[in-house]
Amino acid sequence: QNACGTSCQHGTCLGGRCHCWAGYHGADCSTLTSSLLAHQGAAFGINVAVTPSTFVDVMKTTRHWTSIWDADTQPGQFSYQGGSVMWSSRQYEWGNGLEINESADGYVRSLKQDQAVITLALRDVCLHAPKGRYVVTYDGDGEIDFGMDATPVAFQKGRIDVDFEPTCRRECWFDRAGWLPYCSDNGIGITIRRVNPANPLRNVRIIMPGFFATHEVEPFHPWFLKNLERFSTVRLMDWTHINSEHFIKRTPFTPRYLRFTSTATHGGGLPRISELLFKGTQGETVSCTSTTFPELCDGDPNTDWVPLEASSPGEYSGVVEFAAGSAISSYMWMTSGWSRRVDPVMWRLEVSDDNSTWTLADLRSTTQPVTYYRRRIASFGSPEEDSWYPLRKSNELWEWADRVLPSHRSQTTGPVALEYQALLVNTLGASPWVTVHHLASDDYVRQEATFWLQQLRPDVSVYVEHSNEVWNPLFPQGRFATQKGVELGLVDSTCRTPEAHCSRVRYNAYRSKQIFDIWTDVWSGQRSRLKYVISTQAVWADVTNDLLSQNNGAGADLLGITGYMSPQGGIDPSYSPRTPAEVIDLFTQGKESARS
Repeated sequence: QNACGTSCQHGTCLGGRCHCWAGYHGADCSTLTSSLLAHQGAAFGINVAVTPSTFVDVMKTTRHWTSIWDADTQPGQFSYQGGSVMWSSRQYEWGNGLEINESADGYVRSLKQDQAVITLALRDVCLHAPKGRYVVTYDGDGEIDFGMDATPVAFQKGRIDVDFEPTCRRECWFDRAGWLPYCSDNGIGITIRRVNPANPLRNVRIIMPGFFATHEVEPFHPWFLKNLERFSTVRLMDWTHINSEHFIKRTPFTPRYLRFTSTATHGGGLPRISELLFKGTQGETVSCTSTTFPELCDGDPNTDWVPLEASSPGEYSGVVEFAAGSAISSYMWMTSGWSRRVDPVMWRLEVSDDNSTWTLADLRSTTQPVTYYRRRIASFGSPEEDSWYPLRKSNELWEWADRVLPSHRSQTTGPVALEYQALLVNTLGASPWVTVHHLASDDYVRQEATFWLQQLRPDVSVYVEHSNEVWNPLFPQGRFATQKGVELGLVDSTCRTPEAHCSRVRYNAYRSKQIFDIWTDVWSGQRSRLKYVISTQAVWADVTNDLLSQNNGAGADLLGITGYMSPQGGIDPSYSPRTPAEVIDLFTQGKESARS
């Protein structure tokens, strides 16, 4: 920016020249002509997600690290293993459960004996990724390997050139009946095999061909921007990981005992699961034992826990024990090999130090059955949770100091940095739709409002909403709101919906009012640019009545109706192809069906 002097306020400085944001022009990008905006003020917005083509630095779209054994001592671990008794479909058999010593920016600080870590980029995109020579740069001292569709071809200190040739095995692609997930090595495998703890590897970048000179000031791929330029509003829900809690810093539970209680199953009968699995604060596996219910912790997915006696009417419990000092941050359970009718769909976790006094650690309540293709793991959480359920103490909130920064290795393992969010909407000339996380503290809300006031271009508005679908108990915000609404005494005889539903929608209005008041205070004098949104469940009018009865609907400007449209019929079991005209017709039918 300095090379452009004090100008270039509405653009980015590149090579001493201003590259103007959409709608702005002139040598210093100071002149706005709204007719130059591609969306022309159209009344259409879009939820935006991080895709493989979002960033030209593909390191920013990599997954969490997985701990593995070093390839020199355990060869062949990266290839398809031929299936496993732990899965109902073909999957990778990798991951050794060792703790990963990771920095706040997502880089590995040290490795244990024979340990390596791996992450993936451009995975399962078939041929929809640019091939060619990628430039890898890094700081620090260590050893990075690249594999799968990537081949290192040139090395120098701080830089590796890698040739990437994407592959696609049609039998592994999910556009046909009987597709096989995870059945091929594809994409870019990035393995850290050695790290100098005194000077660890960091600031790793993997730049697509043609963008090395510009990736720092223009981080988004032109294809990604082109896809979005037609929309006047960009809803940043997924970029905030709004439907997840996994990235919130948590104090682990340190119980001696844990009780798993199934309160409902998909088929309505006795529950049946094969394993309870636990992770510690750094992703390491935490072992458990059980003398009364050994199948829950025996490490054998072929044995099942089958409780025959209810602990109370309709409830079936199993207790496991941990070694003293064990710290538990997340868990999952594995289904049995039986029908999904025995899978729990509602359950709770409680912890205890004496096997007598119990404290609630997690509560899950959903009527959604486990999907067929992932039956061996209950995975109702968001994809970011990687099928593991995080455990969080009720008083832990998301603080400003813990937010993700642009320097983080990945922008997919947690929320996308606000700096990238602002740059995206500024570049497009679109209004941001900000969804405020349900665990954000008041200070975080104020800091975020201040950030947007300082960083957002002056010609657009900003939509502000508390979370997303707070009425929906499938999401953690719905469960949190249910609990808070009861604690605050928001449920009374005027509720038109059942207690749990009324509790969460009224808490939504309660918390929305607090958030809106903070934003109004920060944006003093610019209230006209703020559009406050409160969401409801469109198919149930009583939900809206309960919502608006609290704080007069928080004084919101707009009501989000959560309307969904899908093609009528559309995909059939044979995955038969459709022409563009047929797709348009199916969506037209779906629209009319939704209206009715």
